[in-house]
Amino acid sequence: DSTGDWSSDVCSSDLASASCVNIIERFNQLLRKCNNSNNNSIDAKPVNSISFGIAVNGSEARLYVTWRHDEIKYHTAIIDSFLLQDR
Repeated sequence: DSTGDWSSDVCSSDLASASCVNIIERFNQLLRKCNNSNNNSIDAKPVNSISFGIAVNGSEARLYVTWRHDEIKYHTAIIDSFLLQDR
């Protein structure tokens, strides 16, 4: 039943995806510091901070994407849903 309770699955997926985006953003901050230092001759490019997550409720899987916008807000959107059982 695709109308089942998704709250805990979605929350777990959101938190995991947001954590991944946060780690990437922290890496990009360190990278900017290294690029700005006078001792560094390498100009490394920042990494895109986007993460995908999957939540499953037994019969359906939902694919989510999470990204960070404006340095403070995390956004999550449902990309697609997939039926896991054919009954």
